[in-house]
Amino acid sequence: MKVSFQSKLIIFAFGILVAVQVLSAIAVYFSTRSSAIENLRVELAATEQVFLTHLENTTRALAETTTAVTLDFAFRNAIAQGDKPTRRSVLENFRDRVAADRVLLISLDGEIDIDTARDGVMGREFPFSDLVERADVDGVAFDIVSMDDRLYDMVLLPVLAPDAIAWIAFAMEIDDAFAVEIRNLAPFPTWVSFIMNEGGEWRLAASTAAGAERRSLEAYIAANQELPVGPSLVDVEGRTFVTTATEIHGEGRKVSVALLFHSTIDPALARTRELLFQLAALLVAALFITLVGAVFLARGITRPVRDLTTAAGRVREGDYSAEVPYRRQDEFGALSEAFNKMMTDIQRREETISHQARNDALTGLPNRREFLRQVNERAAKSPDKPFAAVIVGLERVQEMNSSLGFEVGDRIIKGVAERLRQHVAADDMVARIGGDEFGLVLNGEQWAQGGETLLASLIRAMEHPITAREGNVDISLRFGLALFPEHGDNGANLVMSAELAMYKARLAGKSTHIFDPVEDRPRPEALMLMGEMRKGLESGQFQLVYQPKVDIATGRIVAAEALSRWHHPHMKDLSPDTFVPLAEQTGNIRHLTRWMLEQAMTDCATWRADGLDLKISVNLSAKDIATDEIVMILSRLLVEKGLPAEVLTLEITESALMDEPEEALATLDNLSDMGMSVSVDDFGTGYSSMSYLKRLPADELKIDKSFVLNLAHSREDDVIVRSTVDLGRNLGLSVTAEGVEDLEGFLRLREIGCTIAQGYYIARPMPLDKFLDFCKTSPWADGTAVPAADDIAASGRAT
Repeated sequence: MKVSFQSKLIIFAFGILVAVQVLSAIAVYFSTRSSAIENLRVELAATEQVFLTHLENTTRALAETTTAVTLDFAFRNAIAQGDKPTRRSVLENFRDRVAADRVLLISLDGEIDIDTARDGVMGREFPFSDLVERADVDGVAFDIVSMDDRLYDMVLLPVLAPDAIAWIAFAMEIDDAFAVEIRNLAPFPTWVSFIMNEGGEWRLAASTAAGAERRSLEAYIAANQELPVGPSLVDVEGRTFVTTATEIHGEGRKVSVALLFHSTIDPALARTRELLFQLAALLVAALFITLVGAVFLARGITRPVRDLTTAAGRVREGDYSAEVPYRRQDEFGALSEAFNKMMTDIQRREETISHQARNDALTGLPNRREFLRQVNERAAKSPDKPFAAVIVGLERVQEMNSSLGFEVGDRIIKGVAERLRQHVAADDMVARIGGDEFGLVLNGEQWAQGGETLLASLIRAMEHPITAREGNVDISLRFGLALFPEHGDNGANLVMSAELAMYKARLAGKSTHIFDPVEDRPRPEALMLMGEMRKGLESGQFQLVYQPKVDIATGRIVAAEALSRWHHPHMKDLSPDTFVPLAEQTGNIRHLTRWMLEQAMTDCATWRADGLDLKISVNLSAKDIATDEIVMILSRLLVEKGLPAEVLTLEITESALMDEPEEALATLDNLSDMGMSVSVDDFGTGYSSMSYLKRLPADELKIDKSFVLNLAHSREDDVIVRSTVDLGRNLGLSVTAEGVEDLEGFLRLREIGCTIAQGYYIARPMPLDKFLDFCKTSPWADGTAVPAADDIAASGRAT
């Protein structure tokens, strides 16, 4: 059912008034209740001290009286010489004289001789040996005890004649009458109760409560075994009490005793109810007055609101032409004026948002979404009309941003955009589809009539440096081209083909590559991983693990190799053999290498700060050393992490050196000049010539594990490894053997003079925290994992 604004306003006014009155009543009630509770808490705290003092005084008075009794000559003589009936008669007589409820005579052996409350207990052990011990030291001892399921205030002292001949205990029962006596000391506690805990459960022992109230109190104690900490609220028989408990006996005893006070707040609350009735009468009168005022006010508001509602409906339909005609010299007039200005601003803002949604903010070119939309639209509207999609990749954007600053990087991107715009036809499209990528759409006729010439002219135009604040900056572009419909039957497939072609150009080090449906089409699962790799790097799915490298001569850890792992959320963990080739094919190897270097050098700085002076090895691919970009990356990271260049070893495979040997050698020369070590990985499995090895600034040869796994059992592998070690030694290189998986292989490597060992015999790759612990606690940390050569020889002779 639709409710009008006028009705809502009246309901609102009524609601506010009722809410205020109700809240006031609640505040008064709880304020009074809180004040009453607080007063009772203060009173109970004072009463508690009074009661405890009285209980202590009562006990001490009993102790003084009983002490005087035991000094009586006739009493001592009767105890010392009388028979059992005589002694019992004396005890009963003195029990009445001191107003005790029970007297016990205990032998020096701790056995009960007489109990005035019970017959037949002779020879039983007196259960309160701690009282005997205290009385033996102090001459008298008193405490609250439990006997026969009853509580007693007991005084124990020796019978002297003149030495101690027995112990006598006077006990005054703590019962309901005693509780009433305690209750009469102060007028305000409603109930005073003694509770006892025997066998792990609190129960009522004595109380001033009677009848139904006593049963309710017993039920409450049974259900609430935790004593109240300070004054607490308790509901019993529909009445609210402030309750406090004081444990007066319990430490070192089988039975704990507590004094429980209850005082009701009901009288204070009765006065509050009268005030609440008065507030209810005021509420009825105020509701009538509010009704009259709300009706009058609502009528003056609803009419201008209806006018504004009509105008808002026109705006919703996209009509911004008609203004709200309402004119008043009050808030509604100001609202009408603001509404008219809002329509103008919304119209202008929609135009701006629409432009920003389709265009790149930096260059003003269409963005990736608009680029894909137009490619899809062209493919759908003219499926028989050919055209070309070109993806242009700008190299080293991130490094330019890092070294020259983002302002210069933005200027370079805008310069590239302007040149692309100048060298394509007016009816073609130029878009910026990523941070370092542009997209072109060239019509088919133009391509057929010389599009390759157009692409060549674009490449020549881009060869000229772009002027930036610091000077001229050389740029390098990669062009990937795909034709519709040969290379993609819709816009999305066509753009993907062009992107693959650009990546192929980047991998091959060429300026241009035209998509080849046979050679360039990747497997579906490879396509998925290519798209997820960048996301995985950004979201922390990749992890580095470290495998220790040991000096064979000393048996100590000297370095570690950093190895990457991909914890894919929907697939099993992927090894580098799976995703590194894909990264090289798609160009993502740059991002993977950059992440790996930064993480490895961060971890290396961590363990060096922790006192571990270990080097770190990182693998580089052929694409990483094909340009000098890696030199800038490593220079920056060494400075950021505060590491010396000598701590880093770069592992390069033989095959990587052969892809682009001249460029690779130049890059490695620069890295070696900086102080980093270069290691030739998987040595012996490639096809590098000795001339390249001679020119390479290598510091280490790393023997492939295929020659090391069966070293102790294969003569051929032994010859290859020994020859490689001799070759490295003659060239002045360190030699590392990977794949060491048993003690025999380790000892053979030590025998033939190999420098470093790495493999499962030492340790598997492990996360950073486990690696740090391994370096500190394993036998490889102090060189004791492998016995010395002399010990092995001696063991052989003994055998």
